Amino acid sequence: MEMRKNLNKIVIVGGGTAGWLSALYCVEKIKTNYNTEIVIIEPSNLPIIGVGEGTVDSFMDFLEKLNIDLVEFLKETKGSIKHGIHFQDWLMLEKEYWHPFYSNSVSTENILKLTVSNSDFNDLFLNTLLAKNDKTAFSHENRVSAGFHFDSTLVCDYLRKICLNRGVKLIDKVVKDVAFDDKNFVDTVICEDGDKVHGDFFIDCTGFKSLIIGKKYKTPFKSFSKYLICDQALTKQSMHDDQNIKAYTISKAQKYGWTWEIPTVNRKGNGYVYSSHFSSDAQVEEDFSKHLGLDLNESEFKKVKFKVGHYEKAFVGNCLAVGLSSGFIEPLEATGLLFVTKSLEVIGEFFKENINETQVNDIIGRYYTTTRDFIFLHYKLTDRTDTEFWKHVQSIEYPESLEKSLVLIRSTLGVQSKDKVDYLKQELFPWDVRAYLFVLNGMDNLSLFKINQNELEAAHKEIVNLNRVEQSKYEDLFKFLVKVNEKV
Repeated sequence: MEMRKNLNKIVIVGGGTAGWLSALYCVEKIKTNYNTEIVIIEPSNLPIIGVGEGTVDSFMDFLEKLNIDLVEFLKETKGSIKHGIHFQDWLMLEKEYWHPFYSNSVSTENILKLTVSNSDFNDLFLNTLLAKNDKTAFSHENRVSAGFHFDSTLVCDYLRKICLNRGVKLIDKVVKDVAFDDKNFVDTVICEDGDKVHGDFFIDCTGFKSLIIGKKYKTPFKSFSKYLICDQALTKQSMHDDQNIKAYTISKAQKYGWTWEIPTVNRKGNGYVYSSHFSSDAQVEEDFSKHLGLDLNESEFKKVKFKVGHYEKAFVGNCLAVGLSSGFIEPLEATGLLFVTKSLEVIGEFFKENINETQVNDIIGRYYTTTRDFIFLHYKLTDRTDTEFWKHVQSIEYPESLEKSLVLIRSTLGVQSKDKVDYLKQELFPWDVRAYLFVLNGMDNLSLFKINQNELEAAHKEIVNLNRVEQSKYEDLFKFLVKVNEKV
């Protein structure tokens, strides 16, 4: 393709976390091979959505591959460590479970066995133990998988500084229009002051307005609202006890949806995700205020509206949509930055000439579908009937793709076959089969499966002994953050 031969200039339209991560990726993974100029157009008054303040565990590896010092990143973003998510009241009131990140030293096969055989298996996993005991394995030589909690605004500030130091050119303007060439490729973007910026390849990071992929290319949008009914969120920051910083996200089911609690070094990020079809803003504000222990009359919340789904093609002509301009799955399981990083890795494969445009769109589309299915599962398996919201989500039929995935999972449980496990990973990607099993187990949906008792005992012994040895090596999260930040 011609754009791969004449890639002299990449223009990123829009900033935010998606924009600056795109710029960083282009500098580190594309510029050196093509001697490409990297330009980002971001107005200085660009508002940050601020919903995604947590990541999955792959984000840490992504940053390292882009030569980011993780300790410096933590310090500059007032970040902390995330070992997983603590789900509360999702199955029913007073019922909880954990979705920890995975220890690479524990075999998937043994996790499969333990998941289907032990109704209270969470304490067998190292990241759950680290989360419960407010410890971290971040600085240990045998670091286990972990994610981040951070301040989104500070992340943008940090990435901007890094990118500018590495040669990215910043244009502080607002883009209002796009001009195409005779091949229907983007030729230039037109700023409010009339300036035109030419490029060979464009990355659309214009957020929910999706200026290029959505508005200009008029790409059809594939809605997931049939399955994921939440379309709004209220957010609010609050202070916390400096010495009680949790190493996990709290996701708590509420009357009209669910709330998140994300602790960073200097504050907590709080949010309430809900459906405008099943509750009014006033009802949610009252419930959220009660949850946070605030006086309703003195509570001010930031409201974020969103549509769930994705554009059928993220890659059109010579433009790739990254982040919210490509699509959005609600905040549950911190998928926002996952789509950013995976989309960038996919376009990296395109420029290496390993895949074509059709494959780029197929892969990214599959990411959205498998993630929709995984998130839907959290709602579908609930036993709550206390509000119309929870009654409705139980009545929604399974997507056909999720039904297929669950059949595959059930056929693989307890099977001593690496090929079957590998195939299952491929079908569920970017989600590991273990993620499904933590949710299925936590929502009390694996009780029918049985496993050989001898195999169970062997798996249990492997993991318990490993965790007993490993946990003692790791340090207190608060003491670690003190060292990172000099003071908390």
